Amino acid sequence: MLWRVWLLSGNLSTYTALANEDTIVMEIPKSDLHHFISLNPRNAEEIFGSMAKQIAMLSKNIEMLRNEG
Repeated sequence: MLWRVWLLSGNLSTYTALANEDTIVMEIPKSDLHHFISLNPRNAEEIFGSMAKQIAMLSKNIEMLRNEG
């Protein structure tokens, strides 16, 4: 799910990913996103749910860093 931030924001990002087991990699161009969502609504829900959890975690980490100083 590394693509999701740059796909939605339009900002380019570079990632290195390591897999501990066989992994399937799928690229979904932005132009195909709506089609992918219409065909795979559960996958889209999982992607957006995961994004929401990461945003909440990052917000909590930022707040903890602010409280340290």
